[in-house]
Amino acid sequence: MSTIGYGDPRRVHELLALRARAFASRIEGERTDAVAGRWVEIGGAFAFDWSGYRCVHDFGDEALQRWSELLDWFADGLAPTFETWCGEGLLVTARALTLLGYQPVHAQALFAASLDSLAPTHANTPLEISRDPNDFGRLGAQMWNEGDPDRARALARQHAGPNWCCATVLEAGQPVAGASLYLDGPHAFHANALTLPAHQGRGMHGRLLAAQIELARARGKTWIVADTQVGSGSGRNLERAGLRCVATCLHWQPLQQD
Repeated sequence: MSTIGYGDPRRVHELLALRARAFASRIEGERTDAVAGRWVEIGGAFAFDWSGYRCVHDFGDEALQRWSELLDWFADGLAPTFETWCGEGLLVTARALTLLGYQPVHAQALFAASLDSLAPTHANTPLEISRDPNDFGRLGAQMWNEGDPDRARALARQHAGPNWCCATVLEAGQPVAGASLYLDGPHAFHANALTLPAHQGRGMHGRLLAAQIELARARGKTWIVADTQVGSGSGRNLERAGLRCVATCLHWQPLQQD
């Protein structure tokens, strides 16, 4: 099967589960005595409680029937957010979440392509790319945490497992852009693409994506998968590379957080 039709239920849930496993592996990679992130699969949905991120991915009919179990798992604290696939069953889950005081706040697009459908890419100007997760950690900490060295080490641990491959662009020895790739079965999930603001607009993401696609080929993978917010520049880069949107999801949050 070399294509995935938009909204194919079996494949959509398979790819959403792939993304959830990638997120779960980051939790497991960072876990220490001081950091107690956790996750669980309930009714086909994946629940995460990690460093203030409390969310249920791929929430659908079966998980709705186990609503009490999901809420009990989260225990005390802020109410979790929910993500629902815009496919079969959405009407039921959307009505339920609305009645429970939730509203959709943004939409996420899931992209995929078979690697044999994509032409090999060759950059005219090679980038200096580091595969060291410590460089990726430094980049993420600079982007999100003002260069905090503790967060840099945590991000490196998250992406140091055998299923992860990081690509970080270095200029004068400093990380300026990067992306991570999660390898699982026949799939390569392109995740966590980021570019420092001063270096945006230079095509870094597209060139990193091309490098990750070639790495996925070299590792014998069959599919490249990614997700991004609907309408984003990253989505346009994915389309230019030959990936196509195969599903959209809504992200729901409570009207009021206590």
